[in-house]
Amino acid sequence: MKKENVRKIKVSDLLRKYNLNTKQVYNTLYHLNIGGCDSDLLVYSILKQSNLSEEELAKTIYDLILKCDDSTVDYDKNLDEKITRFGTRASAFNGGHCHNKWNNGMFEDDGFGFGTEPTSLYDEYVDSNFEGKRR
Repeated sequence: MKKENVRKIKVSDLLRKYNLNTKQVYNTLYHLNIGGCDSDLLVYSILKQSNLSEEELAKTIYDLILKCDDSTVDYDKNLDEKITRFGTRASAFNGGHCHNKWNNGMFEDDGFGFGTEPTSLYDEYVDSNFEGKRR
C-alpha cells in the first residue's frame, strides 16, 4: 500500500511558513522542545487528529503552544506536561540545551552538590593549592 501526500514538516518550519512564530510562541516552543518534531505526529499524538491541511495543522499547533504558556489565561498544565514529554521523547537530543553532560565527559562528579558544602570544597582547594601561603 502506497501512502500518498506524505509530508514531514518540522513544527518550527510550519509555524514560520504561516507567520505564527511570534516571540511568545518561540519562547514556549523552546521550552517544550518540539521545534524539530514532526508536526503531523505531534497533533496525532496529542489530539488524535489526522489529515489536516497544512494551514489547519499550523493553527492547531499554534493554539496548543499558547495553551502551554503559563502566562496565558488558557494555560493547561496537563497539556503542557504531555507536549513536553512528547518533545523529550521525539527529540534527537542534539540541541544546545539537550546535551546529557553525565555521559559525554563534560561533567565530572567532584562532590559539588552531592552532600558536600561548597565552602568546604573551596577551603580544601585553597589549602591544597597555596600551601597556606598568602599571595
